[in-house]
Amino acid sequence: MKIAFSPRATLILFIVLALFMLTMAVWWFIFLSNVVDEKIRLAGELKASPELVESIRQEEWDRHLMLWSEGLAFILILLGGLWLIYRTYVKARQMNELQENFILSVTHELKTPVASLMVFLDGLESNQIPAHRKEEIVPKMRYDLLRLRETVEKVLEAGRLDRTSGLTLTGRLDLCRLIEERLERLESMPTRVPVKVVRDLECPAWLNGDKVAIGRAIDAILENGLKYNKGDRIEIAVRLSLTSRQIEVSISDNGIGIDKSNLNRIFDRFFRVGEEMTRQFDGSGLGLFICRKTVQAHRGTIEAHSDGIGKGATLVLRFRRA
Repeated sequence: MKIAFSPRATLILFIVLALFMLTMAVWWFIFLSNVVDEKIRLAGELKASPELVESIRQEEWDRHLMLWSEGLAFILILLGGLWLIYRTYVKARQMNELQENFILSVTHELKTPVASLMVFLDGLESNQIPAHRKEEIVPKMRYDLLRLRETVEKVLEAGRLDRTSGLTLTGRLDLCRLIEERLERLESMPTRVPVKVVRDLECPAWLNGDKVAIGRAIDAILENGLKYNKGDRIEIAVRLSLTSRQIEVSISDNGIGIDKSNLNRIFDRFFRVGEEMTRQFDGSGLGLFICRKTVQAHRGTIEAHSDGIGKGATLVLRFRRA
């Protein structure tokens, strides 16, 4: 029977073993101290000279010091080894979870549009569907094909960015103008509820980098603001500010928010909040991973902030000014 411990249970087991070894060390210290006292008491009863008693005391404490130094080194090495084993185990479990998420999410992202396309093709072949209805099917098929292509491109790009930057960083671009273009694209997208976009941009904001890659990274953040939102109104606020050396971009939304325990994990490859089998939102779990890799390739930083579930999220990107 296979026994699998959770990271929390493994940490508790590690703490219990550490406390047990420390308790045993204290017990041995008390035991050895009592042994020294007993030898000195016996020497006194046998009328040993004070010089002999002192010699016995010094000899015993020297021996105990040697044992304690060796024992302490052994305990530290053992605890260090146990800690490394614990960290390796936790990372292995996280990697397994990410791999499972990858299989489930990519399968879902590929299977859903394929099934949709099969239904649409059956409809086009049917003689019972009017011609004007068939014309409405074509844009939907095009959307599903674009979704398929986007999923494949994200998987390929994630692999490429993981091995090498794969970006052209010698171009000069105005980040302010690029953000304006991406926001205009966002506002032209069909959405289930009204979208309000608030801009606060200092222009121009020049930097050296790959315009296409940064555009994709901004799109990924903006689309998450649309996707992970259950409200009857979507609000996205974009702020760009400049310092003497730095460009800071803050993108906030009023969406479902992020649990604080997951703030550092949302940029991991294939990471998705919650159970993959019961998820409510589409996606492959690669958007923010690609975003982080792109920002890091430009020698920038990205971080996420949220006050918790239901309180929206803010992503902050920082780049060096050209």
